[in-house]
Amino acid sequence: MRWSRATVQPFLDVRTAVLNGTLEAAFRQRYPGVRPPAGQQHAMAKAA
Repeated sequence: MRWSRATVQPFLDVRTAVLNGTLEAAFRQRYPGVRPPAGQQHAMAKAA
């Protein structure tokens, strides 16, 4: 596999977001409703 700036930059962006703890919020913003936030999972289970 060969790396170029065009192929490595998205990988580094995701890795940085993981380390900063911002990946989940960014994913939720783009795909709302995929899964409830960690604190709300128990509330939804009790409601069902």
